[in-house]
Amino acid sequence: MPQPIAPKKTAANADDIILSPLGGIQIIAKSVGGHAQSDYEIHDFSLGRAMRYLDLLALGIVAYAASPPAFSADWSGQYIAGGGVGGLPCTQFLNAMAEARQEGGLTSIGGASRIAVWQEYVVGFETGYNFAMPGVRDIFGAFGPSPANDVLYGLEPWCQRNPTVHFGEALIIFAEGLRKGRQ
Repeated sequence: MPQPIAPKKTAANADDIILSPLGGIQIIAKSVGGHAQSDYEIHDFSLGRAMRYLDLLALGIVAYAASPPAFSADWSGQYIAGGGVGGLPCTQFLNAMAEARQEGGLTSIGGASRIAVWQEYVVGFETGYNFAMPGVRDIFGAFGPSPANDVLYGLEPWCQRNPTVHFGEALIIFAEGLRKGRQ
């Protein structure tokens, strides 16, 4: 028949009490009898850890309270169509495409770095459009598995004819044309 394990020492009858450098208290108590795996047990009552959590909580509350509200319209009351390069005029897109060609083309290292934000916008737009439009599963599917460069090439002529239109609006018109079979 196995012998019962004797009760462990508590803080009241501990052998040593050590103040931790982090503000906690460590109680080192010798085990009394039983089948203990070591002669000592260390109990860490870390007040420092609790204080760090409280500090983080307080910082989060201050950051939340001090944050200004986010508005979805500009100062004139016009709603913004999107963020990133979608809010830039086609002229900036055309400049980026010209610079990419000067750097060796859209697939060269230099060219790809010039148009990366435009490619990323196209891919993000594609995901959102496919999700939001009923019945549409792959708006740029005709361009293959990596449509970004082909879509950018397709947008160039339209942007050349409409240089003051925002890139995001041009992309919407392009996608609607594909959806309706006009492109």
